[in-house]
Amino acid sequence: RNDGEGCGVATSRIGFHDIVNCTIRQAKGGILVGSDTNVFISGCRVENSKRFGIAYKGSSSGIIENCVLERNHDGGIVLESSNKIWVTGCKMLNGKGCGAVISGSPSVITNCEVRDNECAGVWVDGNTAKSPPVLYKNLIFKGKAAGVKIKMGAAAVLGENTLHGNEDFDLEIEGTAEVVMNSFKGGPGTAVCFSTSSRGVFESNLMENYPLNCVTIGPKASPIVVYNTLISSPATPSGRAFHLSEAASAFIHSNTLVNWGTLTNNTAVSGGNQHTTVMVNNYIAPTADDARVLMQKEFEGYITTEVAKKTGGPGSPSKKSNSCYP
Repeated sequence: RNDGEGCGVATSRIGFHDIVNCTIRQAKGGILVGSDTNVFISGCRVENSKRFGIAYKGSSSGIIENCVLERNHDGGIVLESSNKIWVTGCKMLNGKGCGAVISGSPSVITNCEVRDNECAGVWVDGNTAKSPPVLYKNLIFKGKAAGVKIKMGAAAVLGENTLHGNEDFDLEIEGTAEVVMNSFKGGPGTAVCFSTSSRGVFESNLMENYPLNCVTIGPKASPIVVYNTLISSPATPSGRAFHLSEAASAFIHSNTLVNWGTLTNNTAVSGGNQHTTVMVNNYIAPTADDARVLMQKEFEGYITTEVAKKTGGPGSPSKKSNSCYP
């Protein structure tokens, strides 16, 4: 235990270090890894720090495994190193800030649980476009803000994560993202938001039980959205598979939409008519079982090709939106 005036553990000497099975409570910062060091951290618990739980700075590198970061104020794990940090099997819980903060670091977070944090579950910013961080097979849920937030100018790769129940969006993209084979399992509003001028690839994901929209595409956003399955919430029939904001410029192709009726009567798509989104060859399936069949076989009877009516063309209702909120 610390009185809050310094870090529980700090490394500054160049070389390799191990920090194993430590418990740190009420410090100013939990474990601080300085530049030019390589530190292996395992089995540690850091609670109630005034700042971070574990932080890697400068050109440090290392591995964090099987640690619990709980009720820390400025991030459970903060990765500001220019090198890759591997984070696996950790829990980032009940933080006053974010569960994890990745700032310019090409790190990997995998098989972690991130929940009940007051800021984003995972916050990505800084210059990560050339070497984006990877989030793989994590459970990110019940946060007070976005599950994952990728800031403007930043990039990230998400694969096989499960996200649900975050009070803002489960995934909010202001920069660039490659999002493949994730599960979005329900929340209070919208699953995924591509904010103004964002871009990326959104492929082979599952989304279900969102009362507003599964995917919102903001002004000048230009994502490629393909091979996803979007399932309507029976409790909220006013929800939409896609909401297209004014000036959105997406390519939406070969997605399977379950229990939304048809695309042509606007039960699946909402938005204004001043966008250049292309939406073709998406499947309409009445049940989840039919969706599974369609993902295995191309059922020609379900393929839709009427581009204008499906994309808010002439005669469709106009609904302006300048953000991710319809």
